[in-house]
Amino acid sequence: MSISGNKNILFFQNSILPANGGVPRVSDIISKELIRRGYKCYFVFYDKDNNLYASDCKLKVDFKGNYQKLEMDIMRFAKEKQIDVFLCQNTYYNPFIKVFKQLRKVYPFKPFLCFLHASPDYWQFSFKEKIDFSSGSFLKNAIKKIAKKIVFIFRNPYLKTTTALYDLCDKFILLSDSFHESFLEIYQKEKKDNKLLTIPNPLTFDKYLLMEEISAKQKIVLIISRLEESQKKILSALRVWKLLPKSTRNSWKLMIVGSGPDEAAYKNYAKEHNLHDVCFTGQQVDVIKYYQQSSIFLMTSIWEGLPMSLLEAQQNGVVPVVFDNFSSVYDVVSDGDSGYIIKQNNVMEFRDKLCELMENEGLRRQMALNSIKSSKGYHVSNIVDQWERLLSSKYADVKAINPIAK
Repeated sequence: MSISGNKNILFFQNSILPANGGVPRVSDIISKELIRRGYKCYFVFYDKDNNLYASDCKLKVDFKGNYQKLEMDIMRFAKEKQIDVFLCQNTYYNPFIKVFKQLRKVYPFKPFLCFLHASPDYWQFSFKEKIDFSSGSFLKNAIKKIAKKIVFIFRNPYLKTTTALYDLCDKFILLSDSFHESFLEIYQKEKKDNKLLTIPNPLTFDKYLLMEEISAKQKIVLIISRLEESQKKILSALRVWKLLPKSTRNSWKLMIVGSGPDEAAYKNYAKEHNLHDVCFTGQQVDVIKYYQQSSIFLMTSIWEGLPMSLLEAQQNGVVPVVFDNFSSVYDVVSDGDSGYIIKQNNVMEFRDKLCELMENEGLRRQMALNSIKSSKGYHVSNIVDQWERLLSSKYADVKAINPIAK
């Protein structure tokens, strides 16, 4: 399928290294498929580089330097590469927004597209979250949270930058239909014909786990995540694990893959509570082997967009048990069929459903098969078909499409 023909697309993002997070991984997967279909993809970024990308297709910029030089370098790069479409991948820094405004003036008829790779209200969770009084620094955290909430009444940078990008762009793309209503309410926008669209993330891997490989899985419960408590809430998973009956836990292992600022705190918690069956692997480049050998996947995040790790788990038959803290989870997981969705951070229900899966091999196997089947709608070819409609010169035919028929 090719709608737009050979176009030159310029991605703006923080990093172009796939291992550095979900957004660079999505861009890497999508751009490779677009290139395979005849497009040319270029990148402006400010953080982690990728040595596998040709030097003439990327421009690394420095926000700490002179703004005029930053703008001049980007404008020169856009002109030199004859860019047809400008695409913002979750990039909300003010220097970029200033550049985007200039690009709109110089190229008023070239499409400018913006993606939000999070739930619209992701920044609000820091206010809603309960303070953990068991922490020695709870008073400090409470003061910071209250101060932030007061400041945000008068000046909310998230509202300001997201609103600016929405007003600048031709199309604003969310990861789930379920995000549309809250976006319009939070950012006080009226519904416009076809301006707010949905395109979900694609699967990471080319191949699906084979049916016969499910029986070879080990008794491993898997977490693949950035180890940062403010969003990922790994401490909740560790508490659930501690609450499991020892007779159930005896033959299982909880494997936590990833790194982050709270890694040491998690290790200390596991040590203090004698959780010897918890294994921390650190950051891993090649994560597919962990999916392939694991049986159950845990996600305890307080917010997400459409998490790549959840799609990756299902693609590899790792049955998810997930808190429903983000509405898009219902796009991916069919509760009781391809995994379990636990409501309102209910730790005891989480423990019970996890225990049920660990103790019932037949149930795990059936849910694994269902997970693989349901993930196929997110294959990169299906998702890039939607991107191609988005990249077409006319937007009238672009519609929000959820590839999973529930």
